[in-house]
Amino acid sequence: MRSAVGADEDDWTRVALPTAANGRLSVWRSPGTGRPVLAVHGMEDSWRSWDPLARRLDGRYRFYALDMPWRTGNSYAWRKQGSAGEWLRRALTLLPEPVHTVVGHSFGANAVLDWLAAAAGGGALDGIGAAVLVAPFYLPARSEVSEDRSLQSFRAVIAHGLTAKLGSRMADLEPDIVLAMGDKLLERVVPLGFPVFFDAFVASGRLGLAGVTVPTLVLSGTDDDSLTADRAAGLAADMPATSVHQRSRYSHFCHLEQADEVAAEVGTFLDQHPAP
Repeated sequence: MRSAVGADEDDWTRVALPTAANGRLSVWRSPGTGRPVLAVHGMEDSWRSWDPLARRLDGRYRFYALDMPWRTGNSYAWRKQGSAGEWLRRALTLLPEPVHTVVGHSFGANAVLDWLAAAAGGGALDGIGAAVLVAPFYLPARSEVSEDRSLQSFRAVIAHGLTAKLGSRMADLEPDIVLAMGDKLLERVVPLGFPVFFDAFVASGRLGLAGVTVPTLVLSGTDDDSLTADRAAGLAADMPATSVHQRSRYSHFCHLEQADEVAAEVGTFLDQHPAP
């Protein structure tokens, strides 16, 4: 892959280079045509995770996938330079054209929530008129939280992310190898990532979401600890602009593992909220 704007990987095109000035952020554009959509990946993930959804929505929507500082293998030093929402605001300045819709997964979905709340409080929405949050984690301010339970859930999500991203390649690997890969991943990520995750989780219920007017679709699984039924109800109450859809068949990585169904729901929602 050439290290320049215009370089491509799996038919995606990099349209904004990482530099020291922009915090090593970069932007990748999906192949195909359609209305532009901004996509924000989760913790210890990659812009590449949006490929299944982008390909299923090709012809209707074209994705700009951000490579965020909480990418796989990061040091988490980025947190000293701003919240996830502030990093998202910086990334928006790198887009080569206006976008009407933003989609976020997991920690990336919380970055969208953070940014929307700040914009509702007097910031700029930069033309965003619709949002989709896939498997966000949310803790209503009135709820109690167990750090131990949250740690268990965090470890489970990180381990699940490894197998979800391996996908069909799992069949070619010995179970012991996959287990060793997971142990090594957790050994690195938990000490660095969990404090950042937990702070954002606790802070999520204190965001000023009541003033957000952007129509927002929330997708999650009924068995996903990131958004239990009571916390989903809390999010819907705290942010009236949301429509929360919980499906028994959806996993935390449903945009990868149930991509056909997620693409259908996202496509229908975006069609109902077209750009002006």
